[in-house]
Amino acid sequence: MCTSPTVGAPVDLISTQVRVGDTPGWEGTTAEVTITYTGDVPPTAPVLWSLLASNPDGDFVQLGYDELGGQTLEYFWFESPRDGQAMNHNMVGGADTSAAGTIRMVLPAAAVSLLGDVWWWSTAVNVDNEDVDTC
Repeated sequence: MCTSPTVGAPVDLISTQVRVGDTPGWEGTTAEVTITYTGDVPPTAPVLWSLLASNPDGDFVQLGYDELGGQTLEYFWFESPRDGQAMNHNMVGGADTSAAGTIRMVLPAAAVSLLGDVWWWSTAVNVDNEDVDTC
């Protein structure tokens, strides 16, 4: 878990939790990412919620949910393995935004497998192509 010591505007990340294990509706070992925030998500600017993860071997993964006015623009995970070609994977649906002030995303088993047993992460919220807060 991380807590954000800074105040972002117009959206302020409060905390992020990552839980690795089984997630209902998903196959294999996944990572459930829960971001909490305060503030107002701008209705007229694209907002990207993302988790960035890497491991000691240099493999890199990004999980992202891009929205505009509450509508999903893209829900994806991106892989950049140290010894292979970078690939973007679009996922069906979007993040779970049903609880106020919460974004819930799932990093699929293939991404968790690429990262292995030891990896670290950070999260960011980007509004209109500018990072406004990190955790």
